[in-house]
Amino acid sequence: MVVHQDGKNAAVAGEPYYAVLNLDRGVCVGRQIRVAGRSGERRQGLLGIAKLEEGAGLWIAPSEAIHTFGMKLPIDVVFLDAELRVRKLVPSLRPTRISICMAASSVLELDAGAIERSGTRLGDRLKFEPASGQSRNDDAQPMSYSAKCLPS
Repeated sequence: MVVHQDGKNAAVAGEPYYAVLNLDRGVCVGRQIRVAGRSGERRQGLLGIAKLEEGAGLWIAPSEAIHTFGMKLPIDVVFLDAELRVRKLVPSLRPTRISICMAASSVLELDAGAIERSGTRLGDRLKFEPASGQSRNDDAQPMSYSAKCLPS
């Protein structure tokens, strides 16, 4: 869950969460990933977030750069290309920093430690799977890995 500084849940009612699966490692990278696809959502990002629980995050698409100005906590950053392959990893990016990857088409912002916990490496393929189980990139793998992203 993403919690704003005012204590409110950051999710919008009815807004779907995605599970992010690392197809090459067979592990869950995140369980509650929101999508920031509109301009205002991308600009807002995780600004104003007081707490980012394990498994929570934000997928910013399109994007090849992010900043952490105004943020209160470090985040893990995964830059993805159009095929959802990892192009750059930035573990525990601290507040007041900038990170860029010109080869990226989207950015996944996660709780600090997510990269290490999942063992995600450069070149790994990720899959975004909605709670309904329908794949965001169906051609990557026919098998559903959603069970790996269920809370233990």
